[in-house]
Amino acid sequence: MRKFLAKLIEFLYPIWVKTLKITVNGDDEARPCVYVFWHSKMFPLLHSWKNRGICVLVSSHRDGELAVGLLKKYGYTLARGSSTRGGVRGGKKLLEALKNGFSIAITPDGPRGPRWRFKEETHRFLKLAGVPAILIGVGYSKHNKLGSWDRFELPMPFSRCVIELIKVDPRGKSRDEMEKLLWEINKNAERRATGEG
Repeated sequence: MRKFLAKLIEFLYPIWVKTLKITVNGDDEARPCVYVFWHSKMFPLLHSWKNRGICVLVSSHRDGELAVGLLKKYGYTLARGSSTRGGVRGGKKLLEALKNGFSIAITPDGPRGPRWRFKEETHRFLKLAGVPAILIGVGYSKHNKLGSWDRFELPMPFSRCVIELIKVDPRGKSRDEMEKLLWEINKNAERRATGEG
């Protein structure tokens, strides 16, 4: 069943994401960097940042297998591990990727929550990485929320999608400040996508 779902996602995603009207605002010039976004917001990002030499941390949990084929198809390099299973191994692989000139992408509330909470281990990792963090916010004009732990946001086809970026030096920010900034940039993206901002 999981193999079937993975193949179905690989087939449907490229068609679905191309119907979205995506606008990207903000600074994306730092290389290498760490892209940071909530787990529930990743739908348009796989497409928008494809083939850019980005290494992605994929959960060792079996749910992570659902995304592996799609990530490879879009040109991402994979580091397996998470904050709960194989996290140390995954973190080392990400640091190696940065040293080799790759940018990396992580979800500070993944792989299993709590939702929209910036984990302390992610904050420590960002300080250790020593490169800029690009915080990403995502908003849709219309979307549905799935019943998963992260309330994954699935945009309606042909809806408007706004992606907001802000570059931050995590060495000068506390965990709470990073969490607040990520919250705010997502709220800004949501307001712009719905025409309220």
